[in-house]
Amino acid sequence: MKFKTRFNKLTARLLVAVMLITLLPVTALAADETPYSKNATVPGAPIITELIEEDKTIAVSWKAPRNDGGAKIIGYEIECWPEGSTDGNGGMTIAVDADVFSYTVDKLPDENINYDIKICAINPVGRGEYGIFGNAPEITGISFKTDNVAYNEETNTYTVSQTVPFVVYLTGVNLENIDESFFNEVHFGFIPSVENSENALGASLSKFAEIGISIAVDSNENKITLTFDYAAITGFLGDESAFEGIGYGDINSFKEDDIKAVNITAQKPDSTLKKEFEDVHPINHWATENIDYVYTNGLMNGIDDAHFAPDMPLTRAMLVTILYRLEGEPRVSGITSYADLEPGQYYLDAVCWAQINGIANGITETEFAPNDNITREQIAAIMFRYARYKETAPTGAWAIRLDYADLAEISDYALEGVMFCKLKGIMQGKGENNFAPKDNATRAEAAAILERLIKSDSEAEEHECEEIAILYTNDVHCGIEDNIGYAGLAAYIKETEALYEYVTLADCGDAVQGDFVGTVSSGEYIVDIMNEVGYDFAVLGNHEFDYGMEQLSSLIEKSNAQYLGCNISYTGKNTNLLEAVKPYEIVEYGDTKVAFIGVTTPESYTKSTPSYFMEDGVYVYDLERGNDGKDLYANVQKYVDECENQGADYIIILAHLGDAEESSPYTSVELIEATDGIDVVLDGHSHSVIESRIVDNINGEDVVLSSTGTKLENIGKLVICDDGTITTTLISNYTAKDAACDEFIGSIKAKYAEEMDKVIAASDIALSCSTEDGIRLVRNRETVIGNFCADAYRAIGNADIGVVNGGGIRADLPKGDITYADILAIHPFGNSLCVVKATGQEIIDLLETACMHTKAEFKENGNAVGENGGFMQVSGLKFTIDTSIPSPVVLDENDNFVKVSGERRVKDITVLGDNGEYAPIETDKIYTLASHNYLLRDGGDNYTKFTDNEFIISEGISDYQVITEYITNVLGGILSEKYAVTEGRITVK
Repeated sequence: MKFKTRFNKLTARLLVAVMLITLLPVTALAADETPYSKNATVPGAPIITELIEEDKTIAVSWKAPRNDGGAKIIGYEIECWPEGSTDGNGGMTIAVDADVFSYTVDKLPDENINYDIKICAINPVGRGEYGIFGNAPEITGISFKTDNVAYNEETNTYTVSQTVPFVVYLTGVNLENIDESFFNEVHFGFIPSVENSENALGASLSKFAEIGISIAVDSNENKITLTFDYAAITGFLGDESAFEGIGYGDINSFKEDDIKAVNITAQKPDSTLKKEFEDVHPINHWATENIDYVYTNGLMNGIDDAHFAPDMPLTRAMLVTILYRLEGEPRVSGITSYADLEPGQYYLDAVCWAQINGIANGITETEFAPNDNITREQIAAIMFRYARYKETAPTGAWAIRLDYADLAEISDYALEGVMFCKLKGIMQGKGENNFAPKDNATRAEAAAILERLIKSDSEAEEHECEEIAILYTNDVHCGIEDNIGYAGLAAYIKETEALYEYVTLADCGDAVQGDFVGTVSSGEYIVDIMNEVGYDFAVLGNHEFDYGMEQLSSLIEKSNAQYLGCNISYTGKNTNLLEAVKPYEIVEYGDTKVAFIGVTTPESYTKSTPSYFMEDGVYVYDLERGNDGKDLYANVQKYVDECENQGADYIIILAHLGDAEESSPYTSVELIEATDGIDVVLDGHSHSVIESRIVDNINGEDVVLSSTGTKLENIGKLVICDDGTITTTLISNYTAKDAACDEFIGSIKAKYAEEMDKVIAASDIALSCSTEDGIRLVRNRETVIGNFCADAYRAIGNADIGVVNGGGIRADLPKGDITYADILAIHPFGNSLCVVKATGQEIIDLLETACMHTKAEFKENGNAVGENGGFMQVSGLKFTIDTSIPSPVVLDENDNFVKVSGERRVKDITVLGDNGEYAPIETDKIYTLASHNYLLRDGGDNYTKFTDNEFIISEGISDYQVITEYITNVLGGILSEKYAVTEGRITVK
């Protein structure tokens, strides 16, 4: 049920439902299977529960909408309590990355007690008001009694039916203080009750409809009268397809005394149709207006004078005839190659015209199959070819993202047509995010498609705007040829420049580091390629700092792009190496001014190398870190206000902040919510794929957030039209390449290819950072590749203990020939071997800091959780992490380790001795510890206690050389004997 209203503070409560609760038998779940029930339906349709006899619990599951009128739903709260009681389970929150949601309520203490369930969706701003859609949606009024269950031995099911009558209540509202304007533009959807015919308008029907309602308020009688039409109230109980994709309006507490009377009057609307087909009256078909449009414009007729047959399949001949009529039935000459066309039929000229102009093909070279039903993918392909004929469709190589669940079922020939129909908004998906390509297209669907296509073209012709296209990338991480690649980006830029008046290209950070092409050149090759592509703006990601501040200064000077960063300042006594970075730049596109403001994550202090931001051990490069994010927000707001004062019409933030929870309070979402005046945030850092997300700013105004992912898997496109419309789109699966850019990249590759492709060893097994199903482990669990890398540092450094941060292991080790490129991909940061003397207590504190975020489960909803780039893979150590204990680590304002306060979660630490036995670590003993300069010398990953220690090796061989020497000289290329499985060095409980 969709609930729309312009008021936010007072919300009408509507409880309308016919609930059929079916209790199904329980089946055992496999160990790796989600514990949630798979028997799910949409809220408002039957709610599925499971009665688990062993412990008398009830499992409730449902299929939930992804969004609430445009507001993304991020979780659900479920409450279950005995009827009349407020005791429940306390509002459990459940993530919504899966399509099916369920929850098992607490044990039922008494079989003869009624229980109520309330399910409440949570949107990004919390449970409460959201935009014009009122409060977050919830469902209530679902009741069942455990002693009133019918058991069917044949089907082994328990069933109970429950009916909730159609009732409207208002809570907390004094009718004397409101009038009709309070309910302006209210729309209710409802299910008439089957069993209570008086409250259900005397109808035994049960399908949702969104119905206009006029409301009159009589404060004298404390009465509200609802007057509405009954259009589209059709369907039957049990028709689950009627509920697909339906959101829910706000429902809360109910008190019958709040309103003395509710009068409901059904009123049939006046018909304004040119032709009233008996089977297309407004009361019984969704496509009434579409059908009226095509009939009025002479594009489609009824099958007879009284019937349109809206649900009849459309034939192939019918469609080409409709398009032929749309073109004014032009004279055609020539004959078709199809032998199955019957002489004298209505469609002959239309088929000939469609073939000549490349609009419709036959099913074979000799068969057109005019009377075959046309499928949805066929109609999409033909509509695209017709738009190409009309020169209103994209040309050349182009693509948009398709996220239909049945995408693989769409035929190759129809894929571009389906993309076009989605781009134009002329065809919708069906059911649970499916396109249903092989389903027959109906005459009603054809009418809707035709009207949308004609009107979209007409609107485009009437509205000629000087559009601004801003293309954007983020977190490319040296993926010069990955996915779309830089040559593909260069090709797409040229296509975009042919379509738009103004085009700008921006990068949102982490471009120059991540693979050997960046490492061997300290980022210079990447800047050369970005110059070739034609970037206009760039921001500094945390990994832009990885080559040191002097090299970064050289890269900025070498770049043709203007680097932006409003939160970067220098307080040192030497030279500001980032002086060329501007806080913002305002670009004039004709009469429109657009401000670009750069923001770099304050996490760069710890997610790059801390010492690079220092002089003589003191931080001199400030990123506005501190005050729980408020310093950053205030800084950005200052420049937003400054840009507005200079006449900027639009303000775009180019950010490297990310939306990951662990980056709080410096996420892009938190920045938006704490500021005003920003129109769009283009983001990086968390590698999130966000096509277009709406986030409310501090004043409740919409701000668009978008991010492209990583490694050029997408190109972002922001379009600003002169009517104020702002859209963001992600371009994926783009295959065209710009020849000149491709050649330039080839010349860059040739500079280092010979050395990088040199085989240095061979491995008889592969070592991975992730599970077999792609869940990354290296940042929260012991891994074989982590053991391998830590062993390499310990062996080559001749140390007691070796450690490597999981965030520093960036690729798998392949089976077979291993090249320098393979090793550089594992350790792409150019760090060097260090060995330091450290006390047992310092090592204990390091491990405690490394395990701050570790959770009992390493994955949730198909994603890794509890990750920390500073999680230590270890050699010469064993220990246990007790995740039931909250992290006791205390950090300073720069997120560096200060102390441990409270019970430690890292326990049972033992050290491997020379005798091959593990013994408990001694706090006062001095151990030799091997790692790299990032951790030991530069104080990375939150731990700075080693920087003043005595170094045995302060700057040794490069990290990739450590791995190379270990493979070749220590292991002789034989890895399987030692690294086929993990050894239990790290235990998580």
